[in-house]
Amino acid sequence: MQIRVSPDYHSQADQWKIGVTSILADAVGLVPYKDTFWTTTNQPGNPKYPTITEPYPSLEALVATLSTGPVGPGDKVNSTDVEMLMRYFQSQFRWQSLTQMGLLVKFGQHTVLYKMLLSSSKSTHDPIVFPYNDVSKWQVFNDSNPLQINNCNNQNFCLYHITVPQTLLLISFITFVFLGHFRKEDKVAVLGELNKWVPVSPWRIKKLTYSDDVAMKVAGEAGENVTMSYMVNDQIVNITCTVDMMDTIIIGLKDKSCSPEPTPIITPSPNAGSAIRSKFITIFPIIFCVLNVLRTF
Repeated sequence: MQIRVSPDYHSQADQWKIGVTSILADAVGLVPYKDTFWTTTNQPGNPKYPTITEPYPSLEALVATLSTGPVGPGDKVNSTDVEMLMRYFQSQFRWQSLTQMGLLVKFGQHTVLYKMLLSSSKSTHDPIVFPYNDVSKWQVFNDSNPLQINNCNNQNFCLYHITVPQTLLLISFITFVFLGHFRKEDKVAVLGELNKWVPVSPWRIKKLTYSDDVAMKVAGEAGENVTMSYMVNDQIVNITCTVDMMDTIIIGLKDKSCSPEPTPIITPSPNAGSAIRSKFITIFPIIFCVLNVLRTF
């Protein structure tokens, strides 16, 4: 069940401030929902709000997404900022919900930390943090390297994503042949879809496995192009794949591969044959007896 945790849209300038009310809703098991909003500043022609504008459409969109509830833009026809809309929707208009990747948001004097679950990681590497609109400004995040957050306001809010690198051996067969027994350890961090408010979402990433590769099962609409980003040894790596007809794709980091999900092979039960033979053995004497009875007439 869900409940609206904000005042009516346009009823007051700061109706997007749902920090306290959303905490209360979540505490009693309800999904907090922020009221509708505009994705563009000027939408004239509304008889109820003839002079109203939306000064912070990006902030409205971000708060609606991070509320974890439904996202409901209320633009008039032909007034939607589609690029902004796609920051929180997939191509089939499914919203991106929060995941275990950390999100740090600051707008004005308000700072909120969303789902910081990094303490459960077994990695030996420190977390890295980067602003949502410029991954090149990433930094290590620890006691010796605190994050300085400055110049944040409603128009230019500060949103940071936090992830933890893992140690892997991304060595291919060809590399192994040339390097012999030398095995290089790689520091790998999954950054996700950098053009989304929530770059690592369980709606998009259905499965993520680490072994000698990073294999990611991605869901989407058939024919949709999905770009996933990684950080490998402090370098950004982008891989773009097209979702197949089964609405999924497997992205491999080591070879930058895009593979369809294997079709499950259905094998008959090993006891199927013995069960049929057992039924035949049970039925055959009955048939034999019936035939003998008929012969007596």
